Amino acid sequence: MRRHDASVRWFTTLVFACVYLGLAAGRIPGLGLDRAGIALLGAIALLAAGALGTAQAWAAIDAPTLILLFGLMAVSAQLWSSGFYAAITRRLSVLDASPQRLLAWLIAVSASLASVLMNDVVCLAMANAQTANLINVGAFARMKPTAYFINASRGELVDEAALRDALDQGRLAGCALDVGRAPDQMPTPSLAAHPRVLATPHLGGLTGPAITHQALETVEQVAALLQGRLPAGCVNGEHARRLRAFAERGQSAGSGNSSSSGA
Repeated sequence: MRRHDASVRWFTTLVFACVYLGLAAGRIPGLGLDRAGIALLGAIALLAAGALGTAQAWAAIDAPTLILLFGLMAVSAQLWSSGFYAAITRRLSVLDASPQRLLAWLIAVSASLASVLMNDVVCLAMANAQTANLINVGAFARMKPTAYFINASRGELVDEAALRDALDQGRLAGCALDVGRAPDQMPTPSLAAHPRVLATPHLGGLTGPAITHQALETVEQVAALLQGRLPAGCVNGEHARRLRAFAERGQSAGSGNSSSSGA
């Protein structure tokens, strides 16, 4: 009996050591398990060896917490399918605010939603000199292994060595890149070839509606210039020294067309 008890204790210690090593690494080589799967596998091993009784296993399950988590997942799924998250994203994208204020809004909204709902997607959508290597080793370490990372902004926001390490070690479920540190903001080829990476050559935004909007917006901007007005969204209007010349040229063209029509 004593020998059996000692064997069980040694086996329990070995299981705990393997589980904690697996949790630290994010995966067990050769097995497609995340941290939750590793913990479950360890519990099954303890049950099979008799180191943990069925009654003890059931007592260790916190049913109210599991029900709460499942409920939040169901609520989050309903919000996503109803278009709530998309509506919030569109509202934030058209805010008339400075970069600092927009960043504050993004942080506030993201933190509010993440505090009560599942947060398995991190998406980058702005870049400036202060945010270089914003997503680094520490940022990836704080993400859940079920998280998906999306960069649709600028390659310099991300420490690519840290990203590759997180993907290799299973600390991220996946990654989507439309930009990178290759020439012309293209995703780095070696990173784009990673089995957990979905990459597009810096054209992810070229959807049908986006192309139509860009074409029509260009026409509206040219029309505004010919009328002597600054186009909507102009960020350097104080340097528009040739604006009056455009207006005069547009008026001359309009007069010429009127004369031709009268003739």
